[in-house]
Amino acid sequence: MIDLKKDWVKGLIFVVLLAGSLALIYVQIINAGTATKIESTLFSAIQFVLSVGFTWVLAQVVFENSEQEKQKKFAVGAFRRIKEIERNIVRTYAHVCSSLERNEDKGTSLEVVKANLLNAQDTIRSSIYDWADIIENELEIAQEIKRLGKEQSNVPDEAESEEEQKDKKAAIEDLTRQLPLEMRQIVRTEDDYDEEVADAITLLEDTLESFGFIEFRVFWDLDDSFEKEPKSLKVGDECYFSDGITTNRGTCILAYDQDGLSVGVVTNLFLIWRYQVFKNAMSKVFGPTPVLSRVSRTGDGNTADVQSFYLKVDESWILAKADTKSMEPDLKDF
Repeated sequence: MIDLKKDWVKGLIFVVLLAGSLALIYVQIINAGTATKIESTLFSAIQFVLSVGFTWVLAQVVFENSEQEKQKKFAVGAFRRIKEIERNIVRTYAHVCSSLERNEDKGTSLEVVKANLLNAQDTIRSSIYDWADIIENELEIAQEIKRLGKEQSNVPDEAESEEEQKDKKAAIEDLTRQLPLEMRQIVRTEDDYDEEVADAITLLEDTLESFGFIEFRVFWDLDDSFEKEPKSLKVGDECYFSDGITTNRGTCILAYDQDGLSVGVVTNLFLIWRYQVFKNAMSKVFGPTPVLSRVSRTGDGNTADVQSFYLKVDESWILAKADTKSMEPDLKDF
């Protein structure tokens, strides 16, 4: 099929040849009984030229469509490989961010690695869009599925009606069916969210096993509904973190002092993933009960309106897990 927007010349030639053929047929019908031998020969010659023209145009269209289909298969295959490379880089980048958060001695080297990984991600995105001329529609559909999937996983269930959730899910399914089979498995859907959670769980467990501890940043601000300022906490004080709700943040992971008062929100350790991914992974690794931790250091630039500190969870939380119920603070029901 001729795409008139991209190849208007062939479209124009096709229209001219069609109009000429119709005109020739009309003239032959009118002069069927009166045409001389010369006129008949001329009609045959014109008909031959038109036939050659039609054959050329059709051959071009068939060849280009066939070639484009072959290129699309190669492009889809390349797109799949690019996404696999990107996924590996994302995992590496998340691990580097975690190491930098712990202020290890090799921080400078990790900063370089982090910058290189960001550059690699930019290169991958550029490589994807190099194929835009061939799989432009598929890329646009993939981006739309990614956007809808991100909205679906970021927005809490209570923030949307059941009908809105069903509409988004139906839209994702409809768009997915428009993609080639090879691309349906690599675009963002709910399955990708589960895969991100699985990757985050693995990274949390590997970090705890490799280093013997994990350090989390806790943030407090005056505008949210925390129950106590963390300024009274000292290095070594015991705290707990568990699921909770605040006015501005909704469901999140909250830190509590020994009195069971919320003193801040545990921030996302892996910025490459959404907070809901981090929160879900934390609940899978540490379980639903409050987790014992200790204040490891205070944050920089604390003011009356904004404060932060760090909680360290080491392998001792495993030993304390069995006695968590007896140590559980009197947390309020949110």
